[in-house]
Amino acid sequence: MLFDFSAQRWNDFVGDDHPFHFITDVGTDVLPTYSGIGNIDHQVSDTFDGECWHPGITPGYDPVVDFSDFDHVPAVCQLTAERVALKT
Repeated sequence: MLFDFSAQRWNDFVGDDHPFHFITDVGTDVLPTYSGIGNIDHQVSDTFDGECWHPGITPGYDPVVDFSDFDHVPAVCQLTAERVALKT
């Protein structure tokens, strides 16, 4: 059960059988991008699809800066310009 009401509301719109889909990877087996403990920084779309990576987290990509004063890591995404089929 989620205790964060904003996350509960987010889930009303994003995911399987919802208008928006995740572009960033989600799930328990995904490398954590938030303080090394989880994933809360996501890219979603109702139109585009694509691939994303996280500097300093995704293997092969260096961090944006050499210090770690921030608890969030940006997502860098390559998006397609074509509309994806929405699940209804």
